[in-house]
Amino acid sequence: MNLSELRAEARRIQRQTKGIYALFLVPIVTAIVSAVYNYSSDTLSNNILQYGIQNTVVHGINRSLFPVAISFIVSFFLTAAFWTLLEVIRGKRQEVHFSDSIRTFDSKIIGPVFMTLLLKRVLLFLWNIFVWIGSGMMILASFSIIKLLPNSQDISQNVALQTTIGTLLLYILIGFLLMIIGVLIALPQYYAYSQVEFILFDSLENNSYDGAFKVIRASRQMMKGYKGKRFVLDLTFIGWYLLSALTFGIASIYVYPYVYTAQTLFYEAVRKEKEQPPIFS
Repeated sequence: MNLSELRAEARRIQRQTKGIYALFLVPIVTAIVSAVYNYSSDTLSNNILQYGIQNTVVHGINRSLFPVAISFIVSFFLTAAFWTLLEVIRGKRQEVHFSDSIRTFDSKIIGPVFMTLLLKRVLLFLWNIFVWIGSGMMILASFSIIKLLPNSQDISQNVALQTTIGTLLLYILIGFLLMIIGVLIALPQYYAYSQVEFILFDSLENNSYDGAFKVIRASRQMMKGYKGKRFVLDLTFIGWYLLSALTFGIASIYVYPYVYTAQTLFYEAVRKEKEQPPIFS
């Protein structure tokens, strides 16, 4: 598998497929709105200094629930885009439409789609548990120190304050180490599950869908020996991701079709190399 050729093919498909930008309309608009919202909202440090740690944690959890829900809904649109791109790559169609982006909401398949995407998210959340714990420890300890310092007249003369700050610094170090460990654990799992949406499509097409866990296991099996290549493929898009962030999501108008087409081509390449005609057949 040549990643340079794969990216070139993705650009060719992007240029030649009529309606491909409409296919990603919902994810693109969501990215732009999210970027603008995050930029205009209060920073975490301001919230902690103004409202205190406990109130800020509650506020942060409440504020995170809505984006998580929106992200889950958007995953349905992205899954539909993946499926449509598979049909384009396989030569079944040359033109796509916005209506293709809502195909996963069809009453006949929404059950399997919902359960599979939900299971994938839950499993990835659990694999990231050390990341969440570590980052939480670092944030809380850091701003506890910030809150303590303005109230101290002379730290060198206050042994109790020195001990407290030393303990908090230890928490920051432990939190950092937990985050590193968490990333090392979770990253391979992210790539192990990266083919779930594509395998789900093939299993539903073949009327061989046999539960979300089987799709997850098939993705893990398929990615054995390929997680590194998929990681390298994603690394080649870092510049595009940064451009999208710097332009408040506007660059995603180009980036999303390009990146997701490349990821779909990756699935097809792996499937052919392993001589796996649609999974479960």
